[in-house]
Formats: sequence, C-alpha cells, structure tokens
Amino acid sequence: MHRKYLKWFFYVAVGMICCLGATGLTFAQSQVNAADLLGKVTDENGAVLPGIKVTLRDPRTGYIRETTSGEDGSYKFLAIPSGVYEVSAESEGFSKFVSQDIKLTVGQVATLDVAMKVGSITEEVVTVTGTQVIETSRTSVAETINQTAINNLPINGRSYVNFTLLTSTATRDNQPVLGPAPTSGLNFGGQRSRANNVSIDGADATDAATNGVRSTVSQEAVQEFQIQTNSYAAEFGRASSAVINIVSKRGTNDIHGNVFGFLRDQAISANNAFAGVDDYPSTRFQGGLTLGGPIKKDKTFFFFAYEATSRNETGFNQIGRTSFGLIPVSPGPLAPVLGPAPALLTPAQAAFFQDNSVPIQIRATYFGLAREGASVALTGRTTSGLPIFPATMVPLPQAFAPLNSLIGNYNQFEKTHAPSIRFDHRFNNANNFFARLSFQSATVGGSPSNGQNQPTGINAFSRTGFTGSRDFALVAQNVTTIGTDIINEARFQFARRGLNYGPNGLDVGVEVVGFASFGREPFSPVFRTEKRTQFTDNITVSKSKHTFKFGVDYNFVQTDASFEVNFGGIYSFANLLANSPLLASLRFPANAPPFSPVQSYGLGFPESYVQSFGNPNSNFNNPSLGVFAQDSWRIKPNLTLNYGVRYDVEFTETFKPVNDL
Repeated sequence: MHRKYLKWFFYVAVGMICCLGATGLTFAQSQVNAADLLGKVTDENGAVLPGIKVTLRDPRTGYIRETTSGEDGSYKFLAIPSGVYEVSAESEGFSKFVSQDIKLTVGQVATLDVAMKVGSITEEVVTVTGTQVIETSRTSVAETINQTAINNLPINGRSYVNFTLLTSTATRDNQPVLGPAPTSGLNFGGQRSRANNVSIDGADATDAATNGVRSTVSQEAVQEFQIQTNSYAAEFGRASSAVINIVSKRGTNDIHGNVFGFLRDQAISANNAFAGVDDYPSTRFQGGLTLGGPIKKDKTFFFFAYEATSRNETGFNQIGRTSFGLIPVSPGPLAPVLGPAPALLTPAQAAFFQDNSVPIQIRATYFGLAREGASVALTGRTTSGLPIFPATMVPLPQAFAPLNSLIGNYNQFEKTHAPSIRFDHRFNNANNFFARLSFQSATVGGSPSNGQNQPTGINAFSRTGFTGSRDFALVAQNVTTIGTDIINEARFQFARRGLNYGPNGLDVGVEVVGFASFGREPFSPVFRTEKRTQFTDNITVSKSKHTFKFGVDYNFVQTDASFEVNFGGIYSFANLLANSPLLASLRFPANAPPFSPVQSYGLGFPESYVQSFGNPNSNFNNPSLGVFAQDSWRIKPNLTLNYGVRYDVEFTETFKPVNDL
C-alpha cells in the first residue's frame, strides 16, 4: 500500500514539474513562521561583487547569521524569525555598509540590495530610520497583519483572528451556528469556512473533526500573522481556501511587559435594540499581563502571557415580541354558538371568519379550532381550562411547554483562562531553538445555536448549549544552519483538545417555525477528545540561482467522541393547511387560510419528527502524511520562476458496516 502511494507521488511529481516548467505557472515561495531576505552586492557603478561577507544581526537578541555573496553578487538569508534586523557588509577596499531597522514579517521574501562604496574598511555608510525592503519574487496573494494593526485597531472580544477581515476577499461566515462544531468563522473568496488552515508558530491549530480554529494564544502574545488566499507554495497544505500563519512573541535582551484590562458594562453603553427592556445584565471584563526578557543575555529568552475573560451578559429572546403573529378577534354574533371567549387569529383568518359568503357552520368550526389551538399553544389550556389537544382530546404530555412561559431574555456567561509561555534558546549561530506551551480553559453557558436554520433570536434558554473546553499545545522547533546554503527546520507538536457540549434543556426539541425554538439542542450532547501529534521537517538548499525546499509533515490524530445528534428527537410545527388530510373530514373550503405554526403546535399536529438511532460513540485514529518539493529559480534579476508539487494522503480507518436493523 505504501509503495503504491510513493509510486503515485513520483509520477505526479515528475508530471507536475514538467508541466510547470513548460507553462510557467507560479507558486509562492515563503516560510510558514519565518521570513527570507535576499539581495545583490554591487559597487557604486553597479558591478557585482562576489566574496563579500554579509552579516544579519538582531540587536535585541544577539541573533547572528553570516554568508558570502556568490559569483553573481547575490546573497541569501533563509528561515529568519520575523523581527527588526541590521544588515552589514564589509570587504577590503570598501567602506563598511550598514543598514538598520530592517523589518521582516512572517512569510515575507524580502529583497535588500547592498551598494558598496570605495573607501577604508574603518569607515561606515549607515542607513537608518527603517530601511524599506521589497518583495520582487513573491507570487502569492497574501497580506500580513502586523503589530501596529493588532495593537491599535479595535476588535470585538479581542478575537484577533478576525483582523483577517481587513483582507478584501474575506467575509464573515454565514453558515448555521453549531455549538459543538464551530467553523473558522471566515470565508475567503467565496470558499467554505471549513476549508482554511490555521497554524501557530508553524504547528497546526485546527480542529481535525470540524476544521474550526482551536484555542489560540492571547492577543498580547501575538507578534503578527499572514493570510495567504491564493497561489501559495507547495509547503502549505490541507487547505483549499486560505492559509493563516500566526507567529507568537518571543523575549529579548530587554525586560518588558504590560498589564491590561478592558471593561464593557451596560451602564456605560447604549441600549441594544434587540433587548426589549431598558435594564439588563451585560458585563464583559478581559484582562491579563505579559512579561518577557532574558534568562541569559544573547542566549536564552522567555515570554509569558496570561489573559482571562469574565462575561455576564444577556441572550436576547424575541419569542412573543410580535404577539406570535396573532390578533384578538371577538366571536361577535356567533357567541351563542362559540361562547364569548375571543380568539387569537392571524389577519388572514380574521378576514375569513368575517366573510359572510362562507357558511356559518364552516366559520364556526374553523374559528373554534383556531381559537383552541392558539389557547393551548400559549397557555397550555383550552379556553375552558382543559390541558388537552382540542382536535383529538388527547391529554397534553408532561413536557409540553406553553409558549408564554418562554417569553423573556436569558443569561449568558463565560469564564476563560489562557496562559502561555515561550522559551527561545540559541545553542550557537547555527542552531536556534524555541518551545511554546499554551493552555486554555473555557466554560460558556447560554451559547446560541441555529442548527435547524432557525434565527437565534427565537431560541429559548433551553435551546442553547453549555460548553466546557480544555485546550493544550506544546510546540518545539529547532532551525539548523548547515554551512551557508543549507537550512533544516525540525518541528514537533503535541496538542490535546477536550470538548464537552451539553444541552440546557432535556425535553424533546421543538421548532415552531418562525416563532419559537425550545427543548433540547439537537446537536448535543457531544463529548470529544482529540489528540494531535505532529512532526515536520523541511530542508532548504540554496544553490546558485535556485532555492530548493523539500519537506515532510506527519500528523497522527486520535479521536474519542460521543455524538448524540438528534437522539432526543425534534418536532417541527409549520403552517397546517385547512384542507390537509389531517383535517379532510371537516371539509374546509379551498380559500380557508392555513393554521399558523403556533396553532399547529397547540393542536398537536407536527409537520415532521426526526430522531436518530444507532451507536453514537466513535473511537478512531486518522494519520495523515504530506510531502512537497518546491524551487525558486531566479532566472534574471527581474524574473523569478516559483514552482512546486505537493502530495497529501490520509490513512483513514475503514469502519465496519452496520448490520441492518
């Protein structure tokens, strides 16, 4: 089996490389959590200078990389951590060239040309105030959200991933909200929101079961992130939409940190238009601290971040705000037959009842059925006080919920803690290591859901969910420089995600279409544990005009879950036609308006009932392997060809067939 996969990969790789070479198709070459810097060394007249020593240095950490310009004057620094650097070049007979404050961002392939001037090596030509680098070889459609944007732009709930909406092709996801199976919340170029891949420091941060975003780090611990929406490199896999690469902050030689707090309270906020009341609880507090610095100067650093969220808010319930679409209608001259109690009818039903061309007995029967259905639906009693379904005289079940009892807002709350710590260590100039440990504990109550495509505003509290999650991740990476032209990136991740999503209501689910949703949330309960072990190794080789990169990425995901979807059952009540088979014996005319979903609920005539059967428990492993090869060929100073190939395969277990019931 494995030989078969390797054989297919070989054929596909050769075929695609040949096609790419023939057609000139391009793929971007960039790093998942680092940057590349390249350029050309020339003299004042533009002649190339080979053999010039070029040094890259981070003044904040003492990080140093050195190389020598090639025969064509070119130099390259690959897999550089994003940050602010100084580049210098020196050689006998030339003044020392120094360029400071060079900002390199994640995924960037930057170009900085060096112009040497004749002079003494003791002289320096220094460029300061933020030297601008350019990207002449990048072919991907990408955008970087930098520290300036993260620090200064407002964001609701400090969910910094939503800064991706600054990208013109990004929109908010409008798929139904499923409590136990959230999406990434973002669409790119019209693609599904479950088609994105998110990584932090090069390690996957997606939920393997739903492809939503796992818990990440505090916004204060984010250095920057890049969104690639098209034509990205073969290095980036497992996404048919966007690739989002997040980089966490690291410590420096300076001790630095902050303490922060954000408070939102209804007392100092405008009233929500959907509240329905003037005074309601709405308080959100988010606060925490960061601290970073050296453990050993120029050698070992740390960065710690902690953020907590405490939220006590109101879930707005629109049930009954429109009087369930009903208006009171008096029986008028038919009171001797129907009794004096008025009926709650739809406007169309009121017009039908007052149409004298309709036989009086038909109108009386229709009026009585509509009145009693509405009365039972709203109060749990007929107008005469009986707890029965009026059309069948069957007693109401114990779980029957009068709609009037569902009117009113409900409480939502959240308690979240998110600590993380990162250590960076430089063994020597050739080996740079980091490890990050992050954890998030979250408890959320009153989570809205529209899994049946119902508006969340008509959910009663019983239809919301309760979520408890624990998310842990350990990521480690070592970058090794072999000589001046070979880079090896070795990365490891172990992550565990535990999710418990339960219903706030235990009775059968009920949909009164357009007016109320209550009872057990149909996509719960869910108990799920996901463990991910990930190994990644990439090798970059720079030879003459080519930059080759090869890599392998292995994920082993273990899932243990219980999905009790629809096991509680769902009744759906919609418009009930007056001439439906259920009411055929009453012989209502064709122009008789339908009974509304509310009246159908009170009459006990659902449109449908859904319930699942079988074993909801699932325990399986899902190993996956990705391999790629890519090249950036600088044909001319103003012409670069990027091309590559990738192959992904999942070794998914085959489930045994279920015996027929």
